[in-house]
Amino acid sequence: MSNTSDNKLKANELRKKGDIESALPLYKELWESSNDKFDAAGLIFCYRKLKKFDEAIPLAIEAYSKFPDFEWCKNEYIWTLIQAQIFTFPEDGNLTDLITLVEKIIEAKPDEIAYKIIVFRLIKFAKKNSSWEVLNTWLLKINVDILNGYTDESTGWTDKELWYYYRVNGLLYTNNEEEAISIVENKKNEFYKQKKFFERLKAKAYINLGRIDDAIATYKLIVTSKTDWWLHKELGNLYTTQNNIDAALSSLLNAALIPPMKLELKVSLFDDIGDIYLLLDKKDWALKHFLLVKAIRLEHEWSCKDIDSKISELTSINNNENLKTRTLLEDCKSIWNLNSNDQKTDNPNNKKTKNLKGKITSFYIERPFCFIKTNDGESFFCSSNDLPKNIKDGQLVKFDIKQSFDKKKNIDTYRAFNISISN
Repeated sequence: MSNTSDNKLKANELRKKGDIESALPLYKELWESSNDKFDAAGLIFCYRKLKKFDEAIPLAIEAYSKFPDFEWCKNEYIWTLIQAQIFTFPEDGNLTDLITLVEKIIEAKPDEIAYKIIVFRLIKFAKKNSSWEVLNTWLLKINVDILNGYTDESTGWTDKELWYYYRVNGLLYTNNEEEAISIVENKKNEFYKQKKFFERLKAKAYINLGRIDDAIATYKLIVTSKTDWWLHKELGNLYTTQNNIDAALSSLLNAALIPPMKLELKVSLFDDIGDIYLLLDKKDWALKHFLLVKAIRLEHEWSCKDIDSKISELTSINNNENLKTRTLLEDCKSIWNLNSNDQKTDNPNNKKTKNLKGKITSFYIERPFCFIKTNDGESFFCSSNDLPKNIKDGQLVKFDIKQSFDKKKNIDTYRAFNISISN
């Protein structure tokens, strides 16, 4: 008996010290001889930590069945299923199978952390598969008011931000655009770090409602000279729908010039630029872009049927052997650089920097900064130390701007200074 007690003590000490490899055989021997619930939980823990899921799963199911009211066994059962089946659920798996698995874990009454993890995993999978009704249903199973902390340390998104981002997506794709817009408007000060993502969804809602001018105005709030290239592309495509060709070309050229230059990601962008040059009757430049598109598609063994038809309308020569991707890219870059100085709408050399007028936004006494929003939709950062005394949120001000650098976003920007209350 004393030998069993000694082994129990030793196994627990090794487990607590993190020496799982040494603890496992002791727990295994103890469980086989005693069928004790503590030994079962300890053995499952060791299997799980060592990712021996083939052994962990059947033991976890057996132990939870025998000791359903023992908290440690229950938790090991829950986390074994999460790690072995939720975290490894195949990307091309069946949504119904995942729902069944999540419901199975929920039956065991997981704690708040485990519950949140499995439901968020299901929601993310539903979003990827465009199963918006499933997404909306499961989102409402989470009480958003208790969410805090970070779901994804690498991106910095909080649980609550992620919940609302999924919620707006779910509303947007189930024809509830007005509610989606309302959420973004109500949460814009709370989720200012993720502003571009929420404003983009709002713009999509406006597009669905046919309010293209509002969509463009929303994009212009978040698109700057060094914003993500795909935002410039989306804005350019909106301008195209309005037949505003100069503005469309400006945005698309910005998108082309902004890193990263992963050609397979930008192939539709180059196609769009070619279409714009065709509208402007610059056929040689259009052809260069269509040839670049074809060269990229050939490299990835993608279909070229539609691009071949465009090329054949511009030239009778269509020899694949002469399609050198890098050479064509350099030719197109020369065209972009030639045009960008004339087309660029956000040229710092032409930007007005003095005697601007705007409204104070996002101002709180305890916050060391706020923003000033102008009538044309631009927003400028300012330090609270630069504000006049007794300033209030929403107050009209006159100010100057100077070039600055946003360390968090790693982009050049402007900040407001010399601020005074406007009459």
